[in-house]
Amino acid sequence: MDYFIVSEDRRAVNRVKPRGISKSIFDERTLDETTPIQFYIEATKESDYVDFIERPVPLVSDRLRKVLQMYHREIVFAPVILTDLKRVLQKVYWYFKPPQVKCISDRTEFYKNETIKKLVINQRYTSGYRVLQVTHLIQTFILFDLMVVESLLRRGFTGFRLERIEVE
Repeated sequence: MDYFIVSEDRRAVNRVKPRGISKSIFDERTLDETTPIQFYIEATKESDYVDFIERPVPLVSDRLRKVLQMYHREIVFAPVILTDLKRVLQKVYWYFKPPQVKCISDRTEFYKNETIKKLVINQRYTSGYRVLQVTHLIQTFILFDLMVVESLLRRGFTGFRLERIEVE
């Protein structure tokens, strides 16, 4: 099975940038799909509401959430309202937390500071996961399998880039 690292597309220069979000906000609360959290965005001349925001926490648009739920029911989602005070506009996004899977292969290459140079995953541990999260020390990777990626590309989602990774 093929997997891809999903990261934000840095070419989208006008992407919205939420302010005041930190991972600890979501770690400290019980995540549910009924209680939204509101954050303001940095006011810019043009704001591009892309479907995938990686930093400071992973956020997906409402329509991307619906597709991800079709492929993997165990993903935890929590609603986030992004508010643009300048334009008096609000958009619904979803913080999402895919299942964490320990699947890093012994063939993964590391830099001297222990960050990952080349990620290789062991397919034995990823079977049954179409969307997953791999965490190692200070790095976190969100992975989608080929079926999810093809579905996203067919639907014209924006704001992400894909990097195929090696699977053993």
